[in-house]
Amino acid sequence: MLRSGLLWLVCGLTCALPAAAADAPPAGLASLAAMDPAEQARQLYDRVVQYAEHGKLDSAKLFAPMAILAYESMGPLDHHARYDIGMVRL
Repeated sequence: MLRSGLLWLVCGLTCALPAAAADAPPAGLASLAAMDPAEQARQLYDRVVQYAEHGKLDSAKLFAPMAILAYESMGPLDHHARYDIGMVRL
């Protein structure tokens, strides 16, 4: 976790991080904890598919079990959710 006032050396330039930016999550990362189970499952599924399409199979394998657990936490699954689980397991 970054702390406010901490200096970072990036590309030869030194800059101070503002307090708000130091404690905020990286841009583009949504908090899965704030989502309902269906949205968690969709986000994780999209991440697995995106990694697989870009050849990052190690990352896809890391997120695949999380996606499956998210789908299973939704309760009774419809056909589309079952299809998504099948795709993740490939």
